[in-house]
Amino acid sequence: NIFPQLKLWRWRKFCKKEVYFFSELNERSFTLAKSINKTDSENSVIIFANVNKSKGAFIEFYCKEVKRFGAICLSDNITHIKKQCKGNKKLFLINDDEIENLQILTELADEFDKNSKNSTEIYLFCQDYAYIDIEKQFRAKFNEKCAPVVIPVRHYRNLITNMLETTPLYEPIVHKQKEDRILNVTILGIGDIGTEMFLNTYWI
Repeated sequence: NIFPQLKLWRWRKFCKKEVYFFSELNERSFTLAKSINKTDSENSVIIFANVNKSKGAFIEFYCKEVKRFGAICLSDNITHIKKQCKGNKKLFLINDDEIENLQILTELADEFDKNSKNSTEIYLFCQDYAYIDIEKQFRAKFNEKCAPVVIPVRHYRNLITNMLETTPLYEPIVHKQKEDRILNVTILGIGDIGTEMFLNTYWI
C-alpha cells in the first residue's frame, strides 16, 4: 500500500491535471473510469477508494485493469483521502449501496476547504429523492462562489433513455408507416427500472 500513497503524494504536490475520485471499485465505476482514460488519459488522474473492501466476482480483474492504465487504488474511504490539489476535481459517489453515497455526501461537507479556488464537481449516484434535502444541507455550509457543484446521476433513468435511443419503442411495430397508431405497451416489473420505463413510455 506504500506505492499508491507515494503516487498520491506526488500528484497532490506537483500535478495540475484534472482528478477523478471514485468512492468504490465496481462495475459502474470501472466502466466509467475506463471511458475517461480512453478519451483523456494524458490530462487526468484517476483514484479509486475502498478498493480492498470492494465486493464482486470481477473485482480482481477490475483492479488489475485500472492499475494497468495508471489509476491509483487506495484502501481508504474517500472521505479520509486528502483531496487538496492544484487541478480541478470530480468526485463520483458511486457505491453499489446508494444509501452510502448519501452518507458520504453528508460527511464531505465538513472536509472541503471553504476558500478553495479550484472547481469541484460531485456526481451523486442515487435514485432516491432524499438527496435533495442532503444537497441543500451540503450547500448551506458554503458561500456561492466556492460551493462544490452536486450533480445527481439517476442511473436507471440513463439506462432506460439510452436503451430507447438505441432501440426506439415504436420501431418494431410501426416500421416506416406514417399513419398514427395507438400502441399498447406492457412493462414487466415495478421497481426503479420499471418506474423509469413507465415514465419514459408515457413521455414518448
